[in-house]
Amino acid sequence: MAKYSTRDIVLTAKSSNGNKEFKNLHFDIKVQKTLSGIPNSSEITVFNLAQESREFLSSVYDGDGKSKIEITITLDDKIVFTGDLVNVGHVYMANSADWVSSLFLAEGWNAYQAVVVKEVPAGSTREKAFDIIADELKEFGVEGKLIEGLKSGCGKKSIAKRLLVSGNIMENLKKLINDCMPESDVTIENGQVKAIGKNAVLEKIETVKDFLEPPTLNDTGLSAMVQFNDNFTIGGKIKIQSKSTVSAFGNLTTNRVQKSRVSGEGTYKIIEVSHSFDNFTDKLATTEINGVYLP
Repeated sequence: MAKYSTRDIVLTAKSSNGNKEFKNLHFDIKVQKTLSGIPNSSEITVFNLAQESREFLSSVYDGDGKSKIEITITLDDKIVFTGDLVNVGHVYMANSADWVSSLFLAEGWNAYQAVVVKEVPAGSTREKAFDIIADELKEFGVEGKLIEGLKSGCGKKSIAKRLLVSGNIMENLKKLINDCMPESDVTIENGQVKAIGKNAVLEKIETVKDFLEPPTLNDTGLSAMVQFNDNFTIGGKIKIQSKSTVSAFGNLTTNRVQKSRVSGEGTYKIIEVSHSFDNFTDKLATTEINGVYLP
């Protein structure tokens, strides 16, 4: 554990050139998971990496432009995030005689960039077409788990003509999913493709009544900060059991809100979760949740 550490953080890097574990160093880490259509990501600042480690992390891409390094962040023996290393920089701070390294990770980055040329035979169902295309993601450590919306009658319908799929894998999967779920968010989370309807919500619910600061209400939902908690699921629900008078409504005349929302109590769909923690200060490890109100 690093000197003066308040918590134990370990980075494990996997690469075709070998694996390395980084610990007993000072880390400052931010993780963001979102339904906005961009990859879940993490920004890491680490101090005084050895020259060998800096060189290892700087060899990011192979000849095909794929990230060669996958990094897993572990906090107090619990995995918080795994992502492909996308960008890295090292700066020597002469005033403090420190090397400061900045790492940027994106979950499923290689899968988001991947291109496929595949033929789906005539007579195949959309469900089968999804499986054929999604199989290509296994090379990048991503499972194309069958999306719930494709289990409906739409997913069982046959494709009348032979379908030649060419281009970005994720974009082609989105097109197939949109045939059955026109209004949906498609993301990669925990190594799986996930699609959630704009008006749908996952059943998992987390109840919160203790906050580090009063939740802020806005026109669509709320923003709340709690002590670090990685039990929140993107697309899942958060139930607020605390009244708040802090608001950021754009215009209460045109954006009339329900009486229940003025208090802040209620249930919200989680659209973004951000974690922030380090191991060399006495700052609390925090989690910020952004949610859309569910009437």
